[in-house]
Order: sequence, then structure tokens, then C-alpha cells
Amino acid sequence: MLSSGSRIESFCFLTGILGYRKYLTQPLLNYIAEKCRDNGIEVIKVNESYTSKASCITENVCNVQTSKNTNALRSKRVARGLFKDKILNKVWNADLNGAVNHIN
Repeated sequence: MLSSGSRIESFCFLTGILGYRKYLTQPLLNYIAEKCRDNGIEVIKVNESYTSKASCITENVCNVQTSKNTNALRSKRVARGLFKDKILNKVWNADLNGAVNHIN
């Protein structure tokens, strides 16, 4: 058990371990959104789970997120670390796919 104010608890708070992440990221996200609005940049929130389900090349992660039928996805993870696009019939690194979907 962690005691309140312990060094380990402080470390967990800062790094996002043990569910403390939401307390640190929400103010940061609000700050970034405010700065973007001030500079005319559109901010789109995307559920993180959809970035690994949609192909970064042939699918739009925002469209996949709003779709109710996730079984109709044209791509999927085929193994740990591998992602396959069914349209292109190509396989690439799943982490790369998720990262590109975060910035698209």
C-alpha cells in the first residue's frame, strides 16, 4: 500500500501509473485545445481504442469511431504487433499504424 505523499505515489502521479493519468492529462488537453482555438487550429478528440482498429492508409479513424458496426472494419490486427489492411492486403507494424492514426 502506498502512503499518501510518498515518493512512489508522487512518481506514479507524474508518470500516469495506477490510474492517476486523468488528473494530469485533462488540464494539459484543455490548455492545448485553448491554444489551438486561439490560433485557428481545429481540435478533434479521437478515442484511443479506435486508432489501432482502423487502417491509417485506407480508413478514416473518425469515421470508424462514429460507426456502430466495428465488425465491418476493412483491417485488423493479425498478431501481436502486426496490423493487416484487407484492402491493400499489406501487413505492417501495429504501433506505427496507431501512431499515424493519432496524427491524422
